[in-house]
Amino acid sequence: VASVQPVGAIFAQPLRFAAGDGGNLSAGVPVSASLSFVPYMALAAGDRLTLDLPGFLNNRGCNASADDDALAAVQSPLRLGPPQWTPGGSLVTTLNQTVPAAGRVDLVLSGLCLPATGLSPRTLLAVSVTSASGNVDSFPLALTQLVGALRSSSMAYDSVAFGAVVRVSVALSFWMDLAQAERITLRLP
Repeated sequence: VASVQPVGAIFAQPLRFAAGDGGNLSAGVPVSASLSFVPYMALAAGDRLTLDLPGFLNNRGCNASADDDALAAVQSPLRLGPPQWTPGGSLVTTLNQTVPAAGRVDLVLSGLCLPATGLSPRTLLAVSVTSASGNVDSFPLALTQLVGALRSSSMAYDSVAFGAVVRVSVALSFWMDLAQAERITLRLP
């Protein structure tokens, strides 16, 4: 065999999210995300990391008054190039240092907005590595938290007279499946 193309491999911890305001996670809110993975091959300066986050929005997507379209920050003990947000919902950054084989890569992303459709078991998030030591095409990331979301909702009244007893009809459609005995709470003012 004259040449062999190296193939990379990684082991990643589940992706963890925290609400930007410290509260509960819900669809469409600002979050930070923590990712840790271990490459089984050495990574070099110039290697590219790509996080596929379909449905997520960047900082501008959560906050229309944000100053830029970039993520607020990618924090890491590693030296990284500036993050780029692609229209397809991927975050791309470049390593500016080497990482030894079996070295740990820790990233904290802020300025993300959870998808309006929430996070379900069908949400496909992945990390890819483009490296001279071997590429990792798409390593699926497990989720630690699921976040439900409404697809649509409507409310109808049979009477609009002030002080009259009315019949209210509510219709809800969800992006995720609901199991028997799960509870939906409706609060009316």
